[in-house]
Amino acid sequence: MNDRVKELLMDKNERKIEVHLAYEKNELQPEETNWLRALSFVRVSFCRNLHAKCYLNEQHCIVSSLNLHELSLAKSNEIGVLISKEDDEELFRTLSDEAERILRISDEVRMSFEKVRRLSEDNAPNGAEDQEGVGKLSTSRLAKKLGLKTQELTDHLVHLGAIEISEGRKQITPLGRRLGGELRVSARFGPYFLWPEALPLAKA
Repeated sequence: MNDRVKELLMDKNERKIEVHLAYEKNELQPEETNWLRALSFVRVSFCRNLHAKCYLNEQHCIVSSLNLHELSLAKSNEIGVLISKEDDEELFRTLSDEAERILRISDEVRMSFEKVRRLSEDNAPNGAEDQEGVGKLSTSRLAKKLGLKTQELTDHLVHLGAIEISEGRKQITPLGRRLGGELRVSARFGPYFLWPEALPLAKA
């Protein structure tokens, strides 16, 4: 998956904008599956015999030959057509209805995500803080340093507003990032958080 696409998906997820991707071939790498699993507002579905490339929101639709991978985005000659709801509402609605039909007949990808071993806060990858930057610790290691249980620190971070839980998934908030927190993804373990060793734990 192209880095630019990842940036855009992360931005939409942080803004709590729902994105639904449907694809025919599962060519995601394990680390990409882990990364997508950490995005609460991104859904992925498999649609057999899907060949269309269509990208749309509430106002615009692009029908194109473009695929969302590096070869297509950077090295291939592609072409597409932009349809605006304002300019041609009937055509836009026809395309939107067809896209919704494809999503309805698609199988939402859950099993492949669930098979990926997710990182528990008590099982952070060894040396994570050394790999990601000096002075940062995983939640479990920071809790140990502070003499707390991991869940106690997690509850405090939720109360502080540094992380939030949506549909059972933890995600970092804008405040958490301002405090120096980071969401990282391990190809082996999945998503986890890093925090500054001197993380301020009192509400401003």
